[in-house]
Amino acid sequence: MKRIVVALIRLYQKTFTARYIIQKNLHIPYHPCRFEPSCSEYTLLSVQKHGVIKGLKMGFAQILKCNGF
Repeated sequence: MKRIVVALIRLYQKTFTARYIIQKNLHIPYHPCRFEPSCSEYTLLSVQKHGVIKGLKMGFAQILKCNGF
């Protein structure tokens, strides 16, 4: 299960990076993540360290903080 979640996060990161490159080349405004590491990287690290359930909960909490909820 952990490998599947990690693979999905990595796929998201690659897709997001490609979208950023396209936006940059088209001169479309881009707002980068305000956290370091980014929410997806934080979630990935949390899943690898704490397991799928707790890692996803921690990542979701980070995303909620980023969006201002």
